Amino acid sequence: GQRMLELMCVPTYQSCPTMYPLVSFLLVRTSLKHGINPSSCDAFGSYGILLVGPLGDPQRGREMAKAVDMILEKPGMKRMESRSSAQNQGFIIPWTSPIQGTLAPLLEGYQVGLQSGDTESASYNLNCRTAVLYYAGRPLDSVEHELQAQCDLMVLLNQLPNKYLILPYLLVVRILRGIDISNEKDFESLEKFFLETSMDFHRATALILQLESLVFLSDWDAANKRLGTEDLRQIVAGTVGSVRFTFLEALILLKQAQGEETYLNRRKWKKRAFKPIKILRGWAKKGNVNIVHYVHLVEAELAVLDGKGEKAEESYKSAISVATRNGFIQDRALSHELASEYFSVVKGDDYWKNYHLDKAIKSYMDWGASAKVEQLQRKVKMEKHESSCKIDCIVPISHPTNVVFLSKGLR
Repeated sequence: GQRMLELMCVPTYQSCPTMYPLVSFLLVRTSLKHGINPSSCDAFGSYGILLVGPLGDPQRGREMAKAVDMILEKPGMKRMESRSSAQNQGFIIPWTSPIQGTLAPLLEGYQVGLQSGDTESASYNLNCRTAVLYYAGRPLDSVEHELQAQCDLMVLLNQLPNKYLILPYLLVVRILRGIDISNEKDFESLEKFFLETSMDFHRATALILQLESLVFLSDWDAANKRLGTEDLRQIVAGTVGSVRFTFLEALILLKQAQGEETYLNRRKWKKRAFKPIKILRGWAKKGNVNIVHYVHLVEAELAVLDGKGEKAEESYKSAISVATRNGFIQDRALSHELASEYFSVVKGDDYWKNYHLDKAIKSYMDWGASAKVEQLQRKVKMEKHESSCKIDCIVPISHPTNVVFLSKGLR
C-alpha cells in the first residue's frame, strides 16, 4: 500500500494538486503506523513540501528534510537517495538557505539516480537544477548550453515529460539573449500542448516564465493580460517558481496601478497587489533569504504609487544592494532599471536616471541578456535624439539690448 502511495506522489503533484495533500498525509500516517521503510522518505519529503508551500512553515519543512536525511542513513534506503535529493534540494532547502547552494547537491542527486538505475528520479534532479540555474542569475549563455544538453539527455533517458518541463526555461533564455526562435515552439504553442495533455504543472511553469520574459522586456500591459486571475501558486506549490510568480504578480499589478489615471482604478489594482506583497513579506519574515531583494523592490514600487519618494529611493537602494550581495544579477539589473524610470518620470532627475540606466545596461550585459541590452541602448539613443531636436528648435530673436531664446521644447 505504501509503495502505491509513493508512486502516486509525483503524478498527483503535477496534475491533481488537490489530491496531493491527501496522498502525502496518508503516506505519513501509514509510515507512523507500520514503521519506517523506503517509502517513508517520500512521506516526510512530501509533507515537507506542503509545509514550505501551502502551509507556510518553512522551518518545520526543513525539519522534515532533516528527517528524510536520517532515514536515508538506515540500511536498504539506497533506491530513495536520488528521489529524496530532488525533494529536499529542489523544493525544501531553498526556502531557508541560499538557492545557489543546491546546484551541486542536485547534480550529485542526478548522478546517484543514474548509478542506481533510477532515471526518473535522476531527471527530477535535473528539472530542479534547471529552475535553480535560471532563477539564481547564472550567465544566460552557460544556462542555455546546459539546458540544451539536458533536453538531449532526457530524450536518451526516455523522459519526455521532464524534457517538456525544460523547454519553457530554454525558450525564455533564448528570448532574452535575442536568439531567433521562429523555428521553435513559442509560449502559446507550449501552453496549448500542455492543456491538451493535462500537464497542469508544466502549463503553470510556462506561464510564469512567459511573465518573466514580458517583465524583463518591459511589456507591462501584455504581462498584465497574461497574468489574469489564476493563482498559479496552488499548481506549483513549494517550488522556486511559486515564489518568483508571487514577485512578478506584485510587480505587474503595481505597475498597472501606477499607469492608471483615476483614483478608483489605482485603488483597484493596488488592492489586488496587496495579496502577493503580504505573502512575500511573510515568507521573508519566516527566513527565506532568497527573496529579501524581492520585498525591497516591491516596497519601492508601492512607495512610488503612494507618492513616498524618500522611502522609494531607500528601497531601490536596498534592493540593488541585497541582489548584488546575494548574486542575483538579473534582479540587480531590474532594480536599476526601475529606479531609473522612477528618477526620470517622477523626480525628473537626469543624473540619477542616467546613473541607474547605465548600471542596468551593464548588469544586463553581464547576465547575457543581449535583447534587453539592445532595447535599453535604443532607448538611450532615442532620448539623445529627442534632446538634440529640442536644442535645434531653439530660435534666436533679435532684441535691442540682448538676445532672447525661446525653445519650443519648454512650452
